[in-house]
Amino acid sequence: IAERLKDSIFLTDEELFNISVKYAETNFGTKTITMLSPEHKIQLAKELHFRYKATNQQIRRILRMDIHILNEMFP
Repeated sequence: IAERLKDSIFLTDEELFNISVKYAETNFGTKTITMLSPEHKIQLAKELHFRYKATNQQIRRILRMDIHILNEMFP
């Protein structure tokens, strides 16, 4: 509904973290985000960015990725 109304949904870091853990468990078989391979982190970053509209800073904090990489991925 919010997307249809051109409304933006903003999730907190805690909500995005919980989503990330569930995604990692479902897709990669682990609940430990820090143990993900770089490829899996990139896949999860794309999911957070495109599906949940997470900012680069939120993704950086949750996945502990380099901000320069994120800025190149999502300018």
